[in-house]
Amino acid sequence: MSKSPDTDATNVIAQAFGSDFVVVPIASILPVKAIEKTAKASHKYRQIAASIREIGLVEPPVVIQDTLPATGWPFADRGAARSGAN
Repeated sequence: MSKSPDTDATNVIAQAFGSDFVVVPIASILPVKAIEKTAKASHKYRQIAASIREIGLVEPPVVIQDTLPATGWPFADRGAARSGAN
């Protein structure tokens, strides 16, 4: 006998993002925070920048639509901080 899935409302997972893909111009993407000049001069930052120039982005950045009209698309993913630039 197989047990039927529990359909109790407490087990429902709400969708966090829209289900449509949107192409956003690079110029419209806003940084989460400014990167200091010292971070841009770091070995790790230069390493990541060289990798992006060579092979491109491995995974697309996740952005959210700003609540203010026509201001841009801020990063939703703080993964950019992994570059050592935080």
